[in-house]
Amino acid sequence: MKNKLRLAMTAAFMAILILPSLAWGVLQLIGMKNPAVTEMLDYDLGENRERAPFPESFDPDEYTRQLEAYYNDRAPFRSVLIHWNRRLSGKLEAVYQSSVEPKLIAWLYGRENPGNPELPTLPSVVFPSNTPGSDQGQGSLPSGTPGADSPAPPDSDPSPMPSGGERHNYLVAEQTLPACAEEGSITYRCEDCGDTYTQTLPAAGHDAESRVVEPSLLNYGYTEFSCRVCGKTWRGEFVQKPIDNSYFPPRQAGDYTVLGRYNWLFYRGNSTLSYYRGMNILTEQEMAEYLAALQQLQDVCDRKGIRLCFMVIPNKEEVYDEYMPTYQIADPLKRDERLAAYISENSQIDFLYPLEELKTGKVCYDTYYQYDSHWNNAGGFLGVQALYEALGMPVTGFTDWSITQVSGAPTGLIATGGLDPANYPEDHDYVIDYRPKVQVTGVEGEKSILCSTGIYRAWSDCGNDQKLVLLGDSFRVAMLPYLEKDFAEICVAHRDEKNKVKQDIREADVLVVTAVERFDKAVVETAQALAGYLND
Repeated sequence: MKNKLRLAMTAAFMAILILPSLAWGVLQLIGMKNPAVTEMLDYDLGENRERAPFPESFDPDEYTRQLEAYYNDRAPFRSVLIHWNRRLSGKLEAVYQSSVEPKLIAWLYGRENPGNPELPTLPSVVFPSNTPGSDQGQGSLPSGTPGADSPAPPDSDPSPMPSGGERHNYLVAEQTLPACAEEGSITYRCEDCGDTYTQTLPAAGHDAESRVVEPSLLNYGYTEFSCRVCGKTWRGEFVQKPIDNSYFPPRQAGDYTVLGRYNWLFYRGNSTLSYYRGMNILTEQEMAEYLAALQQLQDVCDRKGIRLCFMVIPNKEEVYDEYMPTYQIADPLKRDERLAAYISENSQIDFLYPLEELKTGKVCYDTYYQYDSHWNNAGGFLGVQALYEALGMPVTGFTDWSITQVSGAPTGLIATGGLDPANYPEDHDYVIDYRPKVQVTGVEGEKSILCSTGIYRAWSDCGNDQKLVLLGDSFRVAMLPYLEKDFAEICVAHRDEKNKVKQDIREADVLVVTAVERFDKAVVETAQALAGYLND
C-alpha cells in the first residue's frame, strides 16, 4: 500500500513538473500558425525590463542564480499565472487596506488629525507676478487706440511738422492687431516722401472665465482660468491641501515598490530609502573629493569657453514626502542638500539640486508620476527653468504657457511591485504648449522613458545659436520638449553613451551633466570622463 501511494505521489509530482511544459510546447506550435493563441497566453506584463538572458559563461557563484532567473522569465503560462496572482493579491490587499489596516492602526497607535501648514511662498519662477486677469478685453483693439477704427498718428495734429519745416501726409502702411498677451503695432508712411514711423499697441489682455477646485488630501485647491479668446489655461489663487500626519506603517510590494499613502507608490532600489531617511550623509572628506572631481571639469571648460552646469534631480520621495510611510528620519538635512550647499560655499561651480522649485511647483501641478519614480513634464519644465536661471537665460513660469492635462502616464512601479492595475485609478501627465512659434526643424532619436539609453538630437529656429550637450539618465527625457526650443542645436544622451558623443561634447557651447539623486555619484564619474575627453 505504501509503495502504491509513493508511486502515485511520484507520478503526480512528475505530471505537475512535465505536463505544463508539454502543454506549453503544443500551444507554442499552434501559435506559429495562429499568433492570437500566443498573444492570449504570453503577453507583456508591463514589467519595464528585459527578460533575463541565458548565462553565457559558467560562474560557480552566479550560474545557478542566472539559470533560475532565465527559467522564471520563460516558465510555462507565466503571464497568465502572474496576471491572476496580481488580481487575487490585489483584491486581498484592497480589503486589508480599506477594512483591516485602519482599525489596526487606530487600535495600536491612535490617529492624529491631518495637519494644515501654511502654503509655501511661491517664487516668481513658477508664478509670475503679472498673472493674467479677466477684465482686459476680448483681443480686439482697445477703445480709443489709433487703428481701432480709422488709424491715425498719436499726435493731435495728423500731419506733424518735422524739424525741417516740411509737413508729412502720413497714412497707415501696415498694422498688426494686438493679441491677448502680445503687443500689436501700426506702421505709418508719408504718402509724399516715404518717411515711416511705428507705433506700438499694448497687448489686449485675456478675457478669462474661471472654475474653482477645492483642496483635498491629494490636491491643492486652486482657481483654473481659461481665456475665451485664445484658449490659454492657467491656475492661480491656491489653497493648501490638508496633510495626513497619522501613523502609516512601511510596507512594500515585491523587492522595489514601497506602498505609500492614498495609492502613491515609491521606488526603494539603489538605497533610495537611505537617501530619504538621511542615513548616507557624505563626510567632509567625501564632499571635498566630489568637489575636486567637478572642479577638474570646470577648469577645462573655462579654458575652452564652455559653459558648464551640474544638476542632481531629487528623488520622488523627497518632493512628495507627505505620501511616504512613517519612517524614522535620521537627519532631516539630506545628503544632496548638504552637498549642494558645500559646493556653493567652496567654489563657483553651478551645482543645482532643485528641491524647493519642485516642492513649490507641485502646488500648481503634480511634478512626479503617482505610479512611477520619474518626474513628469511639469517637473521637467521646472528643472529646465532652474537650469536656465543658473545659466543666466530668460526664465518663464507655468502661467506663461497654456497647459493641458492628459491621460496615459507611466505605471512602472505597479508592474515592479506585481500589483493589480485595476486597483489604481489612471494617472495623468501634462502637455505644456511651450514657445509655439519656435519650429523644431529636425530631430534624430526618440523621446521615451523606456529608451533608457540612446542619443537624441534636435535643431530649431529659436534664435539662440548655441549648442547644448546634456548627459544624464532617463529623467532627461522630460526636459527635451523645452531644451529643443531654446537652443539652435541640442545633443542629449544617456551618460552610458558618452563615448559616442565625444565630438558633440567638444563642440558644445553649454555642457550639462545630470543624474537623479539615487545616482548622484554618477555626476562625479561622468565629470571625470568628460575632463579626459576635452583634454584629448
